[in-house]
Amino acid sequence: TEKKDVVPDDVPSYPILPSSPSLLDPKRISSKPGFSVSDFVESWNTYFKENLPKVRVPLATSRERKLRLRLREHPGIEFWEVVFRGIRQSDFLMGRSNNGRSWRASFDWLIANDQNCLKVAEGNYAQDRK
Repeated sequence: TEKKDVVPDDVPSYPILPSSPSLLDPKRISSKPGFSVSDFVESWNTYFKENLPKVRVPLATSRERKLRLRLREHPGIEFWEVVFRGIRQSDFLMGRSNNGRSWRASFDWLIANDQNCLKVAEGNYAQDRK
């Protein structure tokens, strides 16, 4: 049997682009390759507002370059919705179960390489994976 994505009650169900819901229209997604750096940063700051460090703009050149690479690798909004939800649902990535250590996922960790976002999307940090 296929396991369904279960969203806890405390996880908001709104899309990661709350100010631009029209981008989530399937007709527009196919004609629009993705979303901008500023859309992504705004989405991060909105979705994780009180839970993870806020990203300040303008981004440093190196951060913007890394984010552009990640958006080129994964241009679909749906992919990033899965990633954001995966981070939010993971006690480890949110710093809720780190045995007194203060590490938690950050914007820089997510965009640092081509593996971190993919691991989140694949469910490597899901609660039921032990």
